[in-house]
Amino acid sequence: MDQNRQIRFLIPPFFLLASLFWADFLSGSNIFSKIAVDPGKNILAIVASLGSTIPLGFLIGGISIALLNLFGFVVSKIKKEKWNYESGILEEACKKIWPQLELESNFKFDFEKRFYISATFDHDILPEGINKWVMRRWNAFNINFNCYTALILSYAALLFLPIDITLAWVSTTILLMALLLVNATAAWLQTMEMIEFQANRNLNKKEGFSVNRRIQMLYCGAQMNRWVEIALNYLPDEIFDKINGKIAITVLKSDAARLAQEICNQEEIILLSPWIFSYMPAGSCETDKECRYFIFCVLHEVAHVVLKHYPPDQLSGTENKGQEDVADRYALKWFNKYAFEYRDNGLTPIAIEEIKETQEKYQKKLEPILSCG
Repeated sequence: MDQNRQIRFLIPPFFLLASLFWADFLSGSNIFSKIAVDPGKNILAIVASLGSTIPLGFLIGGISIALLNLFGFVVSKIKKEKWNYESGILEEACKKIWPQLELESNFKFDFEKRFYISATFDHDILPEGINKWVMRRWNAFNINFNCYTALILSYAALLFLPIDITLAWVSTTILLMALLLVNATAAWLQTMEMIEFQANRNLNKKEGFSVNRRIQMLYCGAQMNRWVEIALNYLPDEIFDKINGKIAITVLKSDAARLAQEICNQEEIILLSPWIFSYMPAGSCETDKECRYFIFCVLHEVAHVVLKHYPPDQLSGTENKGQEDVADRYALKWFNKYAFEYRDNGLTPIAIEEIKETQEKYQKKLEPILSCG
């Protein structure tokens, strides 16, 4: 048994016994004082009580788990979705974790499996230092809640002992139980929030899996930059090296804006529409259609930069269409090569038909906004 579990089972029995001693003292029954005065007659009882500390702690832990599972059952009925106290992370976090689990491509995301998603992420993907921090907070949650349960059991024990339950004992016990419950709740929330926070990092440990690429000139804001970085992962190394530090990628965030000088000083500027970010719902992951379309669009614009294409206003309609078709082919090639390499992460190839379909859907959404009449 590891040290964390030993502590988890050792501390609650002392809370149970201390509560009984406190009740005995306050009531004036002095049962335990009499045992202490003549320990020789009660040596077997003393040895048995000391030897049963860990088994008693295990029993208290088992009752705590039963209470927490009962609470989880009630929450599941209220929320009408499966809920477990060991995996209370949000669906958005689960979607971010899912691509990092290296599952078979035909294994589709299922929020009902968040217990297994969370456990796999915690024990197989999180760095050792973060995992130890999470385990410390989780241990704090268990110890506090097990001690809370021990105090409940002390009341049950007093019903069978010749010790009067006084108002002073009830008051102090309720106060202590409240403090333990507050601590347990805080530790639980911190554990879940840390896992959700870590879900925003690219922590996949698979050999050869590229981490998010930090291009030197991203001006889209923290959350939007993250998606641009993911899109840039799809570029071959030689293409990325060719553009890194030489282009600026930004987004229009207001009705009108002036581009900063440091953006204008770059060889090329890619201006992304704010709408393309809004199409991606909260909790989106790379396998979602909206995200696939976003990644393709970034790759398409990078292809224009790499191929040194001319602006549309300098070309005829036919020539411009030819450039667009070439940029499409490059974007598809980069996307599908990367998707094939990391197909075990749930990535699948993209076709121009999917792009056109999504593009058409978005254009219909924008028509009322862009229409002048």
